[in-house]
Amino acid sequence: MHITFGIGLISSLGTTDVDTPVGSIKFHITISVTPFLSCLADMDKMKVHYNNLTDLLIQHCITGEENTYPVIRKYGHPFLLLGGPEENLVHSFEKLNGIIECYLTDTELRRLHRRFGHPSADRLAKILSRSGHDFNRQAIKNLTKFCDSCQKYPKSPRRFKFNLKDDRNFNSCVYIDVLYIDEKQVLQVVDEATCVQAARWLKSMNAQEAWNSLRNCWIDVYLGPPDVIVHDAGTNFTGKEFKQSAIAMSITTKVAPTEAHHSIGLFERYHTPLRRAYEVISKELGGTKTDRTSLLQMAVKAVNDTAGPDDLIPTLLVFGAYPRMTESDPPTPSIFKRAAAIKAAMKEVRKLRAKEKV
Repeated sequence: MHITFGIGLISSLGTTDVDTPVGSIKFHITISVTPFLSCLADMDKMKVHYNNLTDLLIQHCITGEENTYPVIRKYGHPFLLLGGPEENLVHSFEKLNGIIECYLTDTELRRLHRRFGHPSADRLAKILSRSGHDFNRQAIKNLTKFCDSCQKYPKSPRRFKFNLKDDRNFNSCVYIDVLYIDEKQVLQVVDEATCVQAARWLKSMNAQEAWNSLRNCWIDVYLGPPDVIVHDAGTNFTGKEFKQSAIAMSITTKVAPTEAHHSIGLFERYHTPLRRAYEVISKELGGTKTDRTSLLQMAVKAVNDTAGPDDLIPTLLVFGAYPRMTESDPPTPSIFKRAAAIKAAMKEVRKLRAKEKV
């Protein structure tokens, strides 16, 4: 049989029947680099038409009903997924206002699997879920199952083991740094052992103001002065007043080297979650008369109540429980709004941390 299309006249080597969602279609095999092409004769025979505005293949049944099948646009052409290996091309699709969106391909999933150090299927699925990506869990399991490195270097049988770490408790070592929110200076304090944070607005950038803010938000609030304070090479922390005040309380101050590879981004990585939580809470409470000090405090609480990369919640590590509200004293409407804003900020912080991983 001779077939004529864009490249001219070509002979058919044979035929094959392929089961598709709309029915069985006979395809002719030719020596050409083309995918399976469905002709108008087959579409007329099966009463199928393609809606390019909604990317749907619509089939009219004898009963009068219409069956729709999603079509994926790739490389400027519409593709109908047949199932099986073809599903690896697009792992998930979502119908939003009649538009089918393509997310992670098989190549992208393999790249993520390698760059995350060949994690387990559940761990990779958890990261993708937190970052807001749709995925096919079975495809991730098959990817891990047939990975060459995962087959050669599997995990050893599970047994009881533990790691000995340095004996550091809460308030042993804290990091301090200054970030900018709405072009205003904010002093941020982070505990090294538990990642509990505190923050306070700064009126100026001098050393005495930095020390007073540190006392108001950390030293006079929790367990007193810490053993070690680590800061960058900023002038407000290396000033004479700040050092003398720290020595008077038997606090050791350390300056992180500017070009040290282990300290690059050590302070800045804590800025993004706090800044994002403040933006979400400010947007949620935009119609209320809430001052910026209260907004910053709620942002700090949202970050402290959110699980970190190790799934540990800083508030639980320090205090042992979440704060509770009694049933006899129902909250006011303003407290309801604040609780909703903090909840939205916690959700955004979780998503932000997962996106940074991906």
